[in-house]
Amino acid sequence: MLNLLFALLQGPAPVTYEVLCEVLRLLRQRERVLRRRLAALPRSEIADRALRGDNVTLDDLRARRGDILMIAARHGAGNVRVFGSVVRGDAGLGSDVDFLVDMETGRSLMDRSRLAGRTVGVVGLRG
Repeated sequence: MLNLLFALLQGPAPVTYEVLCEVLRLLRQRERVLRRRLAALPRSEIADRALRGDNVTLDDLRARRGDILMIAARHGAGNVRVFGSVVRGDAGLGSDVDFLVDMETGRSLMDRSRLAGRTVGVVGLRG
């Protein structure tokens, strides 16, 4: 939906007042739904900061290091490293956290996929 909105606003055709009012109404409706769903999830200080527009920092990851390493090992990954914008300290709103891991021999693509999903959860972006 956001991609459609951005395309509409940046497109060559003029946008009318009525269209913008409808877009605003739809966004407010979606916001109410998202806030209800968010309220039902366990609180996370890191996720709360992300909601305010603050970014996940290297210190946040260090604080969760044990959890991250435990989850990595459970999925056959070791030698976990962080790289990218979080390490450089210039992560912006919407930046991801980049991990580089060594996978055990014989681990499948599904193991890697499960690890990626769990790691996102542990750094607080899903509660």
